[in-house]
Amino acid sequence: MQNQQPPRRRRPMTPEERAMAAERRRQKEILRRRAMRRYYAFLALLGALALAALVGLFFLIKAAAGWARGGQASSVSAAQSVSASAPPASSGEPAADPNAPADPALWSLILTNTTNPLPEGYAPELASVGSNSRNGEQFMDARVKEPLEQMFAAAKANGVLLEEAYAYRHAQLAQKVKEIVDSGAIGRIRYLESKHSTFDTNRSGIRYQKGNGGGAVYDVTCYNVSLASYLLGKDPEDMSVYCGFDKETGVDTSDAVMLRYEEGVTAMLYAGLDAYRRGCYSILGDTGRIDVDHKFNSSGVCHIRVSTGARPQGAEYVDETTMDYTIWVEDNYKREIELFSDAVLNGTPLTISEEESLRTARVCDAIRKAGGID
Repeated sequence: MQNQQPPRRRRPMTPEERAMAAERRRQKEILRRRAMRRYYAFLALLGALALAALVGLFFLIKAAAGWARGGQASSVSAAQSVSASAPPASSGEPAADPNAPADPALWSLILTNTTNPLPEGYAPELASVGSNSRNGEQFMDARVKEPLEQMFAAAKANGVLLEEAYAYRHAQLAQKVKEIVDSGAIGRIRYLESKHSTFDTNRSGIRYQKGNGGGAVYDVTCYNVSLASYLLGKDPEDMSVYCGFDKETGVDTSDAVMLRYEEGVTAMLYAGLDAYRRGCYSILGDTGRIDVDHKFNSSGVCHIRVSTGARPQGAEYVDETTMDYTIWVEDNYKREIELFSDAVLNGTPLTISEEESLRTARVCDAIRKAGGID
């Protein structure tokens, strides 16, 4: 028989050996982490290069498209560019449209945004489109009167959808607020407060042209009214209105509006063209409140603060619980086009109903009348 060797027993490690083993493991972990950091840095670099390539490709395609249209673009003469920056004539005649091309048949609508404002002295040629008992005679750009009449006739004959274009109503911020309200998180709405102001003292701009729809109500107040119409879903029973006016042009530049609804619900709205730029709103229910510290048409990362559970203790309120909803809000105008397109192509409901639009218009008209705006 072969002699069986007894199993070898591993000698216990001394404290020094254990320390050395631990150090080796620590060094290996350090090396592993460094390798991972280099790996992620490499991936980030690749991503940045890919993004730069896509951006470059986009501008290259855009430039190529511009070159392809070069022949058509050249029909707009240099004289047109000069006329766009020239001051309006002082002969007393209505100022010509500074963006109108040399050939009147090639006109196009002027699209405006924060980086492309209306040119100074802009005054479109208006044409009457009829009248009604509420608003009197109505006007619109004379160049689009006939095409628009044809469009409405075709829409009516073919069941085409029409929708009011409040971009913020199509975005996730206002829709999330409505969802929270409808969930009962703050109970029944008792009070709504909204502020919307933009500091604009350019008296040659469209906002200060009284005959062309200028003034605070039609430019900024309407957003506050739209929000109240959306969240409360009803017409007010009564209102109190104070309006401020520009001494030079006579347009309304600010308004403070209190709306009273059934069951004692109230809304306080402030809007102005002559105050610090501000956009925010709050909704108080009987069991909580919602605060939104973002202007209308905000995009990107937005926050909705919902507070509940507060109870009085002496002169203070204690035990209030606040939940912050952080949401990503897409570009409001892009979202508006997508949702409207979805309604047209797939039959999904319109975001803004005809009833809501008419309610907003009724309240704005009543504010103008109560505020003495002619």
